[in-house]
Amino acid sequence: MILDQDKKKLFIITTDYFHSTRFRLHYLLPYLRKNFKIKVVAITHLTYDLDLDVRGKITSLKTITFVLKKFLYMLTRVIEYKDEELVIIRMPFPRLTLGWLYLILTAFVAAFLVRIKKMYEGFDACLATPNFAGLCALLLKMPLPIVYEDVDRCEYLHKDFLARKISRFVERYCIRNSDQVVSAGYALAESAETLRGMSVHCVPNGIDIRLFENSLSEKSTLSKGNASLVYVGYIAEWSGLDVVIMALRLVSSEFPNTKLIIAGKGEFASELKNLAREIHIDDKVTFLGRVKHKRIPHLLFNSGIGLAVYPDNELMRYAFTYKLLEYIAAGLPVIATDVGDTGKIVKKGQCGLIVEYSPVAIAEAIRKLLNNRDLMTRLTRNGRNLAKKFDLECLAQKEMEIILRTIKKHHKTTTPL
Repeated sequence: MILDQDKKKLFIITTDYFHSTRFRLHYLLPYLRKNFKIKVVAITHLTYDLDLDVRGKITSLKTITFVLKKFLYMLTRVIEYKDEELVIIRMPFPRLTLGWLYLILTAFVAAFLVRIKKMYEGFDACLATPNFAGLCALLLKMPLPIVYEDVDRCEYLHKDFLARKISRFVERYCIRNSDQVVSAGYALAESAETLRGMSVHCVPNGIDIRLFENSLSEKSTLSKGNASLVYVGYIAEWSGLDVVIMALRLVSSEFPNTKLIIAGKGEFASELKNLAREIHIDDKVTFLGRVKHKRIPHLLFNSGIGLAVYPDNELMRYAFTYKLLEYIAAGLPVIATDVGDTGKIVKKGQCGLIVEYSPVAIAEAIRKLLNNRDLMTRLTRNGRNLAKKFDLECLAQKEMEIILRTIKKHHKTTTPL
């Protein structure tokens, strides 16, 4: 264990600290604390602590009235020093329209506030994630090496044409100008190397294997044909759950006890509830809302089949989702589409069935698994073995070594002979 006086100091800038789902940085922080003295600058929207829309949008007259009442309170807390480790920078203006303009202003305003407070003084390196946090770090012109975490092709998170173009420019700027780039998936790394014109580091997302091993005794013995389908994560159009609900209807008469459990929140949840109601299977679909991370192993151990059924679009081609790793660590056979890293991992690890993105194909995969206990057992065994390769402790150590080497290289180039 590294003594406090021997630890390097890591300055972290992020716009995802208050992400609606558990994000990569949340997984890494416990390990980073063991090796670094850290300070996290969490850039967030004006109303982050008012329990409004998850993205801070102000979309109704009632909400505007509520925000106006709290406006002075919020303006006095543009910079909040929560403790020695966490500093929150709240944007001093609401998010109304023109999302692209808001994102740019976020980076520039945050950079201005960090600079006038000189928050980065005394640190050895900066870790920035994702793209607009990376822009903020680069705008600061700090005398520190910047390690950029490449966690998504963020341009595809936006529907607006201009927002997508600006996000693409910012992401490429970060990848090309940071001292080091760490990509969170294989497809991302290939893309980043093309954009950067040189090699980048690939440290894929990982999970705490011990969290699942310690809960293994909770797993239920599932009888043939009586297994729940489960989805864990953010609920959006790309989650593929509308197609799954339609597939469930096709097998409901053959497997009347099979249900769909959805753990998570998101803007697409109401549409899914309406769909289940319209096709008369709402009694077979359970929406749990957000589930605490430590309860996920228990939920998965008492389910039967994990779902990673994504449409073939640009966002999912570069995604490396945690849910797949959690499914296989819990011993769930997976039904997945052959999209991006998800499809490659399932095929290479032989831990699930690859299907086309259609209700009929998914229904057939459900039948195949529920009618073949030997197949489920084989996929379960393969999945657990594969999950060990994504042990978070080992992957976090790899990323920390990258940061330490970056610091050492920076010191060599900046220290006068």
